[in-house]
Amino acid sequence: MRSAVNGANRSNDAVSSPSSTYWSVALRLMPLIPGWGLLLCLSAWLLGRSSHPVLDRHMKAIGNLLITVFVAAATLVTLFLASGYIAISGWMEFRAATFPALLIFATLLGGMALFTVVVLLIGAFHASNRKIYIYPLSFPFLGQVTTSRKGK
Repeated sequence: MRSAVNGANRSNDAVSSPSSTYWSVALRLMPLIPGWGLLLCLSAWLLGRSSHPVLDRHMKAIGNLLITVFVAAATLVTLFLASGYIAISGWMEFRAATFPALLIFATLLGGMALFTVVVLLIGAFHASNRKIYIYPLSFPFLGQVTTSRKGK
């Protein structure tokens, strides 16, 4: 009985004073929260990067991925709207151009969303093992992320 109480106290202590591993995993999973995920991720990074230097490397990797996904999604939406404009302006028949463009757009956007969820989960798994995961296909907008652990 006593060990169960001590175990409960240890888990509460871990929640009240989280380690950098806990925050690394949380940062990797926060973008998956609908609506507030990006704001929570950004605020946790800004508040915790001075006390946990490893969070800076994790957040740069996450930021690079999210900016890359945003740029790709904006490009897809622009291309879809441009194809709709071409169809409406009379260069092509409306149905002949819009339906295939909509199918391609939905498939690419859905695939990109699935890819983002999968690599965020893989990144959280690596963060739980205290490793920096650099996401594939992401451009280094926020700088190159190093995988060395100098702070440890």
